[in-house]
Parts: sequence; C-alpha cells; structure tokens
Amino acid sequence: MASAVAAQGKFCMLALDTDMDKAVEFSGSSQGQIKCGVAANSSSESALYLSGSGQLAAGEVSVTGDIEVSGSATFSPVVPPYLGGEAVDPYADLEVPTLPAACKTSAGVPAGVTVHPVNGVVVNSVSDVTLTPGRYCNGLRLTNAANITFAPGVYIIDSGEFKSTLNSSAKGNGVTFILTETPASSKTTYATLAFTGSTQMTFNAPTSGPYKGILFYQDRNAPSFMGSNLIEDSVSGSTQLNLSGAMYFPSQELKFDGSAQLQSNGTCLQVIGRKVTFLGSAQIQSDECEGAKAGDVKPIQRMFVKLIE
Repeated sequence: MASAVAAQGKFCMLALDTDMDKAVEFSGSSQGQIKCGVAANSSSESALYLSGSGQLAAGEVSVTGDIEVSGSATFSPVVPPYLGGEAVDPYADLEVPTLPAACKTSAGVPAGVTVHPVNGVVVNSVSDVTLTPGRYCNGLRLTNAANITFAPGVYIIDSGEFKSTLNSSAKGNGVTFILTETPASSKTTYATLAFTGSTQMTFNAPTSGPYKGILFYQDRNAPSFMGSNLIEDSVSGSTQLNLSGAMYFPSQELKFDGSAQLQSNGTCLQVIGRKVTFLGSAQIQSDECEGAKAGDVKPIQRMFVKLIE
C-alpha cells in the first residue's frame, strides 16, 4: 500500500505550476547561490531549467518532473535531487485581509506626496518621509524618492502597480504588502509588482500577527494570463533587494532580470510564484531556512510516496 507523506525540507524557492516548462529558470548569466532548497511542482521534463551560462548552487532540489541543463550552464546541488515529489504551498490557506473602507487621500500622506486619481499614491522626488499602513488605491509609485520609510503594518495595494524606479530607496521593519483588487478601485486590475532602475529596498516581515513572515502577498485570485502570456511581476534593472520573509505570488510569474540582486537579510528569504525566472545577470543569494535563520516563514514541505507494508 502506498501513502503520501510530508517531509519538511529546507526549501526556500518554489514554483507552483504543475505542468509548465521552465517553471524555475536560470538563463543568461544569472546566478543562484541558495543554501536552502529549490522546488518545482511541474511535471515537465524541463521543470527546472538552466541555459546559457546560468548557475545554480542549492542545498536541496525537489522536482516533480525533471531537470534540463543546456549550454555552459552549471547545476550544483549539495545532495542528489529528489524527482517525483511535490512541495506543498505553505500559504494556501492564507486570505486577503478585510480592506479598510477608505483609500489613502491627500490628508493621509506626508507633505510632498501626492494622491493621483489614476496612478494612486505617488512619491516623486521626495526624501526622508514615512509612509503608514492602509489602503493604497490604484497603486503606489516611488519615483526618484530617497530614504522612504514604511512604518510597521499591512499595506494594501488595491489595483495598479507597486512600482519603484529612478534611484528610489526604501526600508521597513514588520511590513507586509498585499497586492489585490476591489471594485472600488478605478483600475479594476489586480495589483502587480514592478521594481526597476536603481531601486534599493530593505524589508523585514512581521514577527507576529496573521501575516507574520510575509513580505509580499499577491491575491491568489489574480489572473495568471493576459491572452496566452503569463503575467509578470518583475524586478529588473540594477535593483537591489535585501529581504527577510516571503515573496508569495501563487498565480503569476516572479521575474528577475537585468542585473537585479536579491539577497536574504540575515534570515530566511522565500520566493514562491507560479513560475520563478532569473534572466540576464540577475542574482539571488539566500541563506538557510531552518533553525534560528528560518525567521517566521512557514516551512515548505515535500510530499513523497511511501510504501507501507
């Protein structure tokens, strides 16, 4: 008799799609130095795909289908990969919070920050201001904004984009960004992520409450495709992200491109998407996701079939 058994792994990167080619991809000259593990739930023969001069060094690797390495790409797992298993979505039961009735207005943002009827809250050429939790309708945009502080709490981006560009920099401890959509927003599109230019962000997830361990959480009801194209949430240019916590995009692609750099901030960094892609010379460096370094993220467990006599 066979039974499905869950085994806690050290995984911190997970692609949730069950049949997509290149569900986890490192191409171009991208690099992944991941002391924790990488998992792909796709049954494709190229569920984990490396090409060009892409590099991936990882502690553990679990793939439902198989692994394809082409060109001069290099793949260096610490232990032999697990093939045929499936990792469990640790946040499958997490819901979008009840939204505040009111959107942020000009009265609720610092001096110099504007509320635009189309682009939402815009922080343009402003330095040394603090944004506070709440509902940011039609997007939140940082443009040429320096030393922005996000006070602890939950930031709900209701439609539009959470966008940062043109040398913007920000930090926040105990913050969660919820990307969603409601009929009250004029854009009627689920919010997406778009960091580019020379953006620099340092964020730490909350250590308590319903969203402990979560930095970015995109509503799982967000559409996956526009036509035949998978919708992207992107980190590009020379963006540098120092993160402690989870990036969770269950319905869309998390894409890192250009010379973007993503690294853990002393504890576990989880990257979870329907598809996870590293192109160009993008890099990720992530520490262990166990013990004290696991922080407050939920562990990603691997399901496997065990024969029981």
